[in-house]
Amino acid sequence: MVTFRHMLAVAASEALGGLYLESYQDDASSATADMCLQLLETIRLEIGGGGSDVLGARAKALKGLVELIHGNVESGEKCSGFLCFMCYPLF
Repeated sequence: MVTFRHMLAVAASEALGGLYLESYQDDASSATADMCLQLLETIRLEIGGGGSDVLGARAKALKGLVELIHGNVESGEKCSGFLCFMCYPLF
């Protein structure tokens, strides 16, 4: 079961990635997006796999947005959930 701690960790990594994007720290924003995806895998292992669809959409959204801003259109499209964060509010 996804807990508040899991939701908070994903939200914090989203916020950090956004701050890095706004301050033009490309490497840091990319590393944060990768960290968020690794965090998602850790959460899935912790909870036994299911129930993390919303968190997965948000992590993929961050990665897709970072890739698109860096000009990697094909990679951004592969993480096609980059607008899903608007559809799935975290709280």
